[in-house]
Amino acid sequence: APENAWQLARALRAKPGDVDGGLAAWEESQLRLGRQVAARTCEAGNRSQFKGTWQVGEQLPFGLYEAGDSAFGVP
Repeated sequence: APENAWQLARALRAKPGDVDGGLAAWEESQLRLGRQVAARTCEAGNRSQFKGTWQVGEQLPFGLYEAGDSAFGVP
């Protein structure tokens, strides 16, 4: 939630006086981010559960913007 609020504030500041434009830009960035997170998670699940290609010690795919950018991604 704090990251969402921060990104929303950035989008609104980027379009002064245009709330609709700021919200539209924020929404698109949030949807893109959600698709990226879902794709990383899906690939990790496929590799570990179906393909058997997950290597011991390989970095976990957790993170908001990219794998490893959160505490969950730290080994």
